[in-house]
Amino acid sequence: MKALSEQICDYLIPWKNLEWPLDLDALFSRKMPMVLEIGFGDGSFLIDIATRFPERNYVGIELAWDPIQRLFKKIEHLGLSNVKVLRCDAGQAITSLFQTDIFEEVFINHPDPWPKERHHRRRLLQRSFLKEVAASLIKDGQLTIATDHADYASWIAEILESQDELTNTLKETRVPTLEGRIITRYQRKAQEEGIGNHFFVWKRAMDQVEKKPTLRKEDMPNVALRGEVDLEAVFDGFEQLNFQERNQNIEVLINLVRAFKQHGEPHFLVETMIKEGRLNQQVGINVLKLEDGKITVKTSAIGFPRATWGMKRAIWHVARFVLSRAPQLKIVNSTVGDLID
Repeated sequence: MKALSEQICDYLIPWKNLEWPLDLDALFSRKMPMVLEIGFGDGSFLIDIATRFPERNYVGIELAWDPIQRLFKKIEHLGLSNVKVLRCDAGQAITSLFQTDIFEEVFINHPDPWPKERHHRRRLLQRSFLKEVAASLIKDGQLTIATDHADYASWIAEILESQDELTNTLKETRVPTLEGRIITRYQRKAQEEGIGNHFFVWKRAMDQVEKKPTLRKEDMPNVALRGEVDLEAVFDGFEQLNFQERNQNIEVLINLVRAFKQHGEPHFLVETMIKEGRLNQQVGINVLKLEDGKITVKTSAIGFPRATWGMKRAIWHVARFVLSRAPQLKIVNSTVGDLID
């Protein structure tokens, strides 16, 4: 059995330091039909279909580390080369990491129902999420959802019936059984307890979808300032700053957590949290005092930052903070918008 470090290198997709959307064909070193399972749990369903249909490539998403390690062992034991694992929030993956027109099939088996009404906003299957799933499917690509939670099934049915990106492939919105269906652990448990299962099989209805922009680590936004300034005085007594904004109907939360001085250098790093809808970034923003008298505000390599709207606004807020403490500075250049109100 390989060491865990080797399994990570072989089976886990290092999405944080790759270009987005991911080039899945390159990651598998072959171009074959692509299948996604969101939340693979014990991995039995994913392993079963990957074994039965080796002519396809399979990506499994999971956040919990224990099931990921168990899946690694199953992949290695069976010698499978057509399964890769993504440890990531499913919403973030669908929104930012996957190309459009990439998946032949997407499976979502027994997602967390979050049964309490006050927690319904945490449910994975929301209108915006299903729109992104539809865009990730090829034309006529298929989405299969399974749940044994009746209330969640009604929630899913209502959302599916209210949108146009996906269309039903069955006579009914949902059905209690699917012929030839691989029985998952949750499905079997529900059957043993006399609980009904609910299945949805819908396909992409759209002829075309808008391609996602490429989000690289390079060419990050920045602000250049010039003038005499003592950055230690600027950041003396720095306290956490929080900003709530909206972009294209997406809520954006920016949290400038704390500032650190680089030992022996007149530079500072601002620990920053950015949440844009389902996309979360935890990065450092550098405030660098250069020898030519220029002050540069830009992201560091920490956190593998992406040049999203929220990232640009975070840099904007850091630059504005510096200017508020050192108004004598002059703005030389800004790729994040006008810094003057």
